[in-house]
Amino acid sequence: KFFHAYLFAAIVYLIGVTFIVGLTRFLEHRLLRHYGQGY
Repeated sequence: KFFHAYLFAAIVYLIGVTFIVGLTRFLEHRLLRHYGQGY
């Protein structure tokens, strides 16, 4: 029971981290393209 809960928490954590990193990189890419490479 404890192992299943730990496994579920680890999967949710990995999905959350992947989503946040992907969203951050996507937003950075859009902002850089929108404002151009001024710096």
